[in-house]
Amino acid sequence: MRPNWDEYFMAMAVLASTRASCKHVRAGAVIVLDKRIIGTGYNGAPVGVKDNCLDVGCNKENKGMNYREAFNVGKCIGVHAEMNALANLSREIHKGATLYITIFPCPTCAKNLLAYNIKKVIYKREYDSEESELSMALFKEAGVEVEQLDLSSEKIKEILFNQDSVDFDLFAGEEKKPL
Repeated sequence: MRPNWDEYFMAMAVLASTRASCKHVRAGAVIVLDKRIIGTGYNGAPVGVKDNCLDVGCNKENKGMNYREAFNVGKCIGVHAEMNALANLSREIHKGATLYITIFPCPTCAKNLLAYNIKKVIYKREYDSEESELSMALFKEAGVEVEQLDLSSEKIKEILFNQDSVDFDLFAGEEKKPL
């Protein structure tokens, strides 16, 4: 099965999320311009910080806080996937680019995305509905197009591993026919 462009780029965002170093949330992001990836990111410790949640535990929990009850209290050392994708933008012009993100951006990330002139956000799922409302309002006011892409894990597996139209499948146990 050959995925459409949105499915392809969201699958890439899902793949990026596998590098996340937060023990609670795995998020991945891909920034696309003219059907070319110009930036990717995942959530985790900032560049240069060796200690991350997977190695030393959640900074919030280490300070006695409940992760779910400690949103936006300034105790998390993690950088969100969107911000890492922006930081990792290739030097190409990004004005008008599309962001593919596995989890809908929080208000802080939404504000930063607006500063980079991102014109479309395609997300897989929502994280926190109250924060999503504020982000959505910011995007709407700035004229950013927002779309949710329903891409199930079954569909991702089909995209990755069901390539019947290909003579030689990289993931098959054996060749389909001699080359």
